[in-house]
Amino acid sequence: YPEFLDPEGICTFRVDIDIATCGSISPLQALGLVFESFESDVVHIHYAVRGYIRGVGGKKIFLDHPIESLSSFSPNHVLDCFFCVDSSHPSSRSYQAVLRRKTLDVESYFREPHLVDSETKAAKLQLIESEIESIAQGLGGAD
Repeated sequence: YPEFLDPEGICTFRVDIDIATCGSISPLQALGLVFESFESDVVHIHYAVRGYIRGVGGKKIFLDHPIESLSSFSPNHVLDCFFCVDSSHPSSRSYQAVLRRKTLDVESYFREPHLVDSETKAAKLQLIESEIESIAQGLGGAD
């Protein structure tokens, strides 16, 4: 979803992805693929356990694997590029993480960076960094 184009020329986009699985495959195993498919600056992961299985004797099992943090399900090469703030609520089986890119690459934000002067690049990157920070904070990802 294109959010808006601000007067400074910074355009933000939002992509929402829902992953649901049945059986023994956890949707958390797909996080690496999602990170490889999108060049995201801010990522909000919300994992909610909505169902259950029955164990031996009919006992309901809502979570069949321990979760300390959602970041532990993200590939190391991803975690190296992001600041991560986890928010886990095991009693309600709800887990969240907000990831914010650590460094900005000029090549990712300008169509033809060689045609943009250094001063403009620095100013625009500062605006982008500010936009990323405000989005991450709004999602609960303050450092």
